[in-house]
Amino acid sequence: MRAILALGLVLLLPALAACAGDERDYTVPTSLCGTPVDSELLEPLLPIGKELGRKGGFSGQEGPKQICTVRVDGTAWLVTHGEWREGGYTALDAARDRRGRGGEHAADGGKVAYWDQGAATVVPCRSEKWRAQTFSVVVESVYRDGRKGDIDALNAFVESYGKAVAERLPCA
Repeated sequence: MRAILALGLVLLLPALAACAGDERDYTVPTSLCGTPVDSELLEPLLPIGKELGRKGGFSGQEGPKQICTVRVDGTAWLVTHGEWREGGYTALDAARDRRGRGGEHAADGGKVAYWDQGAATVVPCRSEKWRAQTFSVVVESVYRDGRKGDIDALNAFVESYGKAVAERLPCA
């Protein structure tokens, strides 16, 4: 009987060990580099892992280009880019400028543009300092395993995040 129990434990331990690594040990944040986010919209864009870190910021008071990198277990996983733009600049322009390869698509009446690993939006925000009428926001998933991003999740997140960024910007 002991031999059967021992054999059962030997067979069960690898399965338990595999399951231990299938969870998110960090809390999905409610802000990225100072900008409030909807954690429910952010969650599907982040992988399982032990530790989450962020670097950068969208203060709205800094230079014309702003970036925020989200790392999971030390590896860049999600990158946001923001930039002051001239009037007439669209979400599709932002996607094409960031991606530069083609394959971008517009969605939600042109409010959002996306490709297999990112999405973009543009918010109206006039800045005399940067001679701009709009601010573009791009969110990219940096998948190292070759998979494609969840387009619906990216689109929902970038639209919500773009609005949150716009609230923090010093628009005239």
